[in-house]
Amino acid sequence: MTDKQQHKHGKKDYLEEINLGISNKLLAFIACLLLIISTANSIILINEKGKDVQLREPKKITGQSTSQGTASLTILESGCNLHMLNKWNMVGLCANVTNTSIKSVLNPINGSYDYLLEWNETSQQFMVYSSKSSANTFNDFQKNKSYFIYINQPAENLHIPGNEYGDINLSLAEKWNVPFYPYIFDGNISIYLATLSNNYDYMMKWSNVDQAFYIFARMSTSHPFDYIYGGEGQMIHITNASGAQLRYNKTKIKNG
Repeated sequence: MTDKQQHKHGKKDYLEEINLGISNKLLAFIACLLLIISTANSIILINEKGKDVQLREPKKITGQSTSQGTASLTILESGCNLHMLNKWNMVGLCANVTNTSIKSVLNPINGSYDYLLEWNETSQQFMVYSSKSSANTFNDFQKNKSYFIYINQPAENLHIPGNEYGDINLSLAEKWNVPFYPYIFDGNISIYLATLSNNYDYMMKWSNVDQAFYIFARMSTSHPFDYIYGGEGQMIHITNASGAQLRYNKTKIKNG
């Protein structure tokens, strides 16, 4: 059986195993993602036609004056701020939360989300969490991963309290991985991707506006984006059979 046949067979078996009352639209979305992820050489052509969508971190202190000469001031506690739009968003927890339960982390927007997708690096498939199911395959966030979240409202702002991360080293396996970006500030992706040396070929970010991936190709001389923003998710394709080490140097990235 060829790799392509194995991929099609594995995808079919995986989708048949899902029994969470999930809509056909979700199954179609997952199938589409799997097709895109399995054909990176094709999506780089799509990617070069795209543009970067910049999602910046909300300010921690905001003020608004009024005609009466008064002012309102809002100070948010330390943590990670996620701005999510209707439909699919790819995010990471850029604050070191103590309780990683999905229900706990997403409690402030309870009722505004339907599904989460977690990537399994071993099977190279998505696992599904449904807010309406009592028998999910996972119930907690893994701190070092990025996740897809489906928002059923026009927009949601989620504040995740927690301490900031310092330097972090992550072990990535061969093929596709979904490492989180751990910081609340913007980061030049070339700084941390350089720690992978020649052991990767693609890095992808999801646009929650266009509902599409944009791809950074290591061998390309033109890239649709250069930065990742606090709370954004990502996928990285590792080519080394032994895997690779992704190293985040907080000071270097912040000053870069």
